[in-house]
Amino acid sequence: MKQTFRRSVFEKVLFVLAWLVLGLAAVGVVVPLLPTTPLVLLASALFARSSPRFDAWLRTTRLYKSYVVPFRETGGMTARKKLTMWGVTAATCAVSFLLVEFVPARVMLAAVVVGMGVALVTKIKTITPEEEARRRA
Repeated sequence: MKQTFRRSVFEKVLFVLAWLVLGLAAVGVVVPLLPTTPLVLLASALFARSSPRFDAWLRTTRLYKSYVVPFRETGGMTARKKLTMWGVTAATCAVSFLLVEFVPARVMLAAVVVGMGVALVTKIKTITPEEEARRRA
């Protein structure tokens, strides 16, 4: 009984986080400072763990089709896209870093920039622009 309750609470927390991340991704479509694709990927992963119904819904949205499907179809990102994504994130975090004097927040911002850089280099395959065009065609 306790295990089922814990799982239920955990799924609800993931579900709420998924909506928050998806909201940030939607804002990222308009505001160039937020990296939309990774946020939609994260929201999809959170929905997959918390609500298969909403994960299926998300996959039908224009947001998902515009940002995630091309990434999944090509199996990676061009070096330029990776650098742009990392640069925008680093710049955004740098501004926040300068505005916030709370040391733990600064540490977290630095960790996000470094972590994203490491993930982009080690976890996401780098493809050539020609590969991207060929796989999308």
